[in-house]
Amino acid sequence: MANTKLANSKTKPEGGDTISNVRLNAKRAVKINPGFNMPAVKVQEMHASDKEYHCCMCGKSYSTQKYNFVSGGSSFLWKGNNGYTPFCKNCCGTLMSILVDYYNGNEEHALRHICQMFDWYYNDDASAMTMKQATSTQQRAVIYPSKANAIQVARKGTTFLDTLRDDYNDTSVVVNYEDEAEEIDFADDDFELTKDVIRRWGKGYSLDQYMFLEEEYNDWCAKNVCNTKTQEELFKNIALAQLNIRIAQQSGGKVTDAMKSLQDLMNSANILPKQTADNILADTQTFGTLLRKYEETNPVPEPDERWRDVDGIRKYMNTWFRGGLAKALNVHHDNMNLYNEAVAEYERYTVKPNAAVNEDVGDSASIFDTQGDEGGG
Repeated sequence: MANTKLANSKTKPEGGDTISNVRLNAKRAVKINPGFNMPAVKVQEMHASDKEYHCCMCGKSYSTQKYNFVSGGSSFLWKGNNGYTPFCKNCCGTLMSILVDYYNGNEEHALRHICQMFDWYYNDDASAMTMKQATSTQQRAVIYPSKANAIQVARKGTTFLDTLRDDYNDTSVVVNYEDEAEEIDFADDDFELTKDVIRRWGKGYSLDQYMFLEEEYNDWCAKNVCNTKTQEELFKNIALAQLNIRIAQQSGGKVTDAMKSLQDLMNSANILPKQTADNILADTQTFGTLLRKYEETNPVPEPDERWRDVDGIRKYMNTWFRGGLAKALNVHHDNMNLYNEAVAEYERYTVKPNAAVNEDVGDSASIFDTQGDEGGG
């Protein structure tokens, strides 16, 4: 029974499932220890009787390492082999050709791969020196250690750990992609890491993070109004805030602060759920409904008595519009009385034409009636 309990305790160690822990740690952002120093390694000198040196790739033997094997540079991995890698120069050139073919003709990716294998420091300046001096692609890998040992290069780094130090910053973000890098087509995710993408977000993010930022930014712009520079910047910052939330969740950071930052940005962009719902409701309401809503929630205040009807427009409308309408419809109303009074007052000051006597005809007739008869034809 005791053995069974012990076995069960090993299958699920304290702290969670082993595979889950491994996957979680593998996905965590890389952090470089700024205080790391390369430890010294004790090396036992090779015996003088060892006169044969074999290439571990082709198996060919040589009596001397000098001029035949590739230098190991400053890496402590090759100190016990007189500072040489176990690869002859011919095999190193062959390996370079294979990797160039693997990287679809990109010699820099192939050379960086070899630097990682042999623990060399990869540097642009050293690589450029090999291009000027080498007569072939294969020879670039062979002469690279001597160029990496130059003073101006060696002061920057000596092993591939220094290369990683340059690639990864101290804030645990991730690889810094070069501005001059060519556009890379990642077929798996159908995503291109272009110069425009790096220019928009800056350097220092991983491929997955660049892809996440682009997808979120485009999604925010597509589903919301984005016509100004201010709106573009807000949506960019919202995408960055979402990324910070994800990073905080994965690394155990301050998720609450990251969430608050996102909410503040959404509030500035007027796209909080409550704000969006109010805007949609306003778009669907009729004009009369909106007037009623405004009158009930924020009505127009009553004016001062002296400003109630300065130009008499109220009396004018009640008399001639409402009163006239009531008169036409025979609706007895106070406004109709105003209308009748106004008409009577109007008639008092109306000039009426006098009757005229036509001596030739001898009949009394109105001038206007005579003119009307002539005009009527």
